[in-house]
Amino acid sequence: MRALRTTRTILLSLVGAVPLAAAPRWVPISPSSATVPPGRTQAGSIYDPVGRRLVVFGGKGSGGNLNDVWAYDLQQNRWSELTPAAGDSPTPRFTPNAVYDPIGHQMIVWSGQSSAGFHNDVWAFDLSTNQWSEFDAPPPEPNVRYGAASVFDPVAGELVTFAGFTDQGRFEDTWRFAVAQETWREVDTSAGHPLKRCLHSASYDSGRHRMIIFGGQRSGALNDIWAFDLASDRWSDLSPGSRPDGRFFTAQAYDPRGDRVLVFGGNLGGSRSNQVWSFSLAARSWQLLAPSGAAPTARDGSGGILIPDQDRFVIFGGFDGAYRSDLWSLEGLTPEVAECIAGNVDASQGTIAEVLFVNDAIGQGELRTVSIGADTPLTLRLNAPPALSGGPAAFVLYAWLGSPNPASVQSLPFELGSICMPVPLSGGAPQPALIWNNIGLEELLGAPSLPSQPAPSVVLELPQGLGLSGTFFLQGLIVDSAAPSGIAAVTNGITLVVE
Repeated sequence: MRALRTTRTILLSLVGAVPLAAAPRWVPISPSSATVPPGRTQAGSIYDPVGRRLVVFGGKGSGGNLNDVWAYDLQQNRWSELTPAAGDSPTPRFTPNAVYDPIGHQMIVWSGQSSAGFHNDVWAFDLSTNQWSEFDAPPPEPNVRYGAASVFDPVAGELVTFAGFTDQGRFEDTWRFAVAQETWREVDTSAGHPLKRCLHSASYDSGRHRMIIFGGQRSGALNDIWAFDLASDRWSDLSPGSRPDGRFFTAQAYDPRGDRVLVFGGNLGGSRSNQVWSFSLAARSWQLLAPSGAAPTARDGSGGILIPDQDRFVIFGGFDGAYRSDLWSLEGLTPEVAECIAGNVDASQGTIAEVLFVNDAIGQGELRTVSIGADTPLTLRLNAPPALSGGPAAFVLYAWLGSPNPASVQSLPFELGSICMPVPLSGGAPQPALIWNNIGLEELLGAPSLPSQPAPSVVLELPQGLGLSGTFFLQGLIVDSAAPSGIAAVTNGITLVVE
């Protein structure tokens, strides 16, 4: 049995809807090494933002079902096999659900089909040690199945899954698996839910804290799109009148910059597709994209990950009549710059407030800069605004190396919470210098969350100063549990210059 965790990190993202810029383009990826995984379809795939890599598990290939683990390093442009040489591991299978757990920095895998039948086991692959461990979940638990779709809820620390298929038929149930407690809970969806299906796709809408599912298969290919609110456990149908043809075995990802869901490929019920469709979550409308460049072959069962700070949707493998292991990048997804104050969050679901204070200053000028000496005592204080009500509030404090520079626009990875969209940071992709969160501050301060009384605040003091020089960008984020969405936050950012 796995040891239980007693703390968890709250990771959120706030984004706004903006118009799109130039049309995207397809770019084939040629790894720098000849070592590549065997071709496959219907594998589990995640994006590891810490290692900046695509991680792939299992699937079906020309030699049968697979249970190997591979990682494609986006910076080194090469594949490496992570399959453990010893120890327990999941049975070789296809259609496993794989999600990234940022709290434990691990890939969570559940369900799927093997030569032995259908499965409902849950496993964790530690992305630091490359070792598998199986969860020991007591009843109740979902039926065995394949063709389900899942996301990870970073607020609750849970895998959330919907539907699937066994020889008993298709399901229409919604379940949540609490990673720390190793327990399943079936959600009451009697108020409404999508109809039975399997082979659908899902992605996590971090802007609204929802699971988005699309398509799948029942008596034929489906084309409806639904949202499951992870705060209220309620389903809502987002399907407009005009939609793509029904399809299943698609690759799906959430694009936080464009506030949309991207869907690639799939099986139309008699033919395969290589189309890319975009669903605007604000307008609730579909758009068929027309990327330039040579495109991947029409296929189904591909893996897909969205890399926000690299502005691309990466596609791996699938089946086009043969089992593929090729990589493609859909680039040029950046929306036009939204109007916002550099250094501040565009808190479209809440109110921007002065949350983060550095030595009791909130910064001066458009970029909100505070300067201190390298040996100056440093006090970082997060204050909850007067509007915050209810019980204790979760908080996150991020520190990044680099100063805002309008000439070099990047976004912080959405898994780590994003600042104003876009986020100006110099030196290309942002480089994490320090990340403080509930766990880190608890160790230093004994404060896992802001108290509700007296005035909510938490202070991190370094009496001797930082002891180093440089320019950093700090963001403080406080979750307002009383907000209508349940995840709205109030926050501000400060450039800290240490001389």
